[in-house]
Amino acid sequence: MGEKRKIKFGSIISLKDLVTVFVRKKWLFIGFFLVTLIIGLSITLIKTPVFQSSSTLKLNDVYYDENLYKYYPQEAKDLGIYAPGLDIGELEGYTLGNISIDIRSDEVFEEVLEKTNIDISMEELRNTLRTLIDRGQKIVDVIITFPVAEDSYEINKALINTYLSNNIDNKSTIIRNLIADIEKEIGVLEQEMVALDEKNSGDSKYETRSESLEIIINDLTKIKYNLENNKELYISNIEITREPVIPSEPVNADYLKNILIVIFVSIAVGLIAVYIPSIFTSLKD
Repeated sequence: MGEKRKIKFGSIISLKDLVTVFVRKKWLFIGFFLVTLIIGLSITLIKTPVFQSSSTLKLNDVYYDENLYKYYPQEAKDLGIYAPGLDIGELEGYTLGNISIDIRSDEVFEEVLEKTNIDISMEELRNTLRTLIDRGQKIVDVIITFPVAEDSYEINKALINTYLSNNIDNKSTIIRNLIADIEKEIGVLEQEMVALDEKNSGDSKYETRSESLEIIINDLTKIKYNLENNKELYISNIEITREPVIPSEPVNADYLKNILIVIFVSIAVGLIAVYIPSIFTSLKD
């Protein structure tokens, strides 16, 4: 009569068996439930609130110049200019990836720290930044997560403005140096052509070389013309389409949702504590 009934979990388990086990071990359930609930609520209620400020950078276009890409491939890539025939989707993805990388540069971070005057290290600043690339819309979302709402806004604003300013300055320098190099190269080639014309006495090799030089000079002249007339397009192909704002509430302040999750987890932990030992005991038997 006093012998306790053993529940055989290896066979079909009835609802009555489950209730029997639960009633017999209800204090175990209550203990694990309360411990998990207290720990979960403590973490939820005392965690530091953090704020997110977001902005969006958009890539307007990818440009093509076959001659520039042929004669100056590295400078062309730095300017976001490519040869016709290359896959536009890959080029846009490559350029968007470079935006995400360049915005994290030490040069940009150092300027942001100077402009914002916020007490934060460069490594901490790096950890506050998250970028999301959307190739379909050709955008990069810039997200700053920080414990102070106003600071998250200030960091984001300084970051995107500094990046764009540096990007324009760097591309302007590349174009200015390219034009100077092209003018110098054209001058050297023209001098060589004059020397060839003086030596030319009907020799076909001189004529061939002179024709090659003329082709190169024409190509370089076209490159120089495009750089001078399309400079603004090349240096301003990235723009801000969504300005950052001061966040009104922390992103981790959804206490009702977090409390419900804690309660659910606490119940799950209590049930595991009640039934798992019985299952293993049954399997041993």
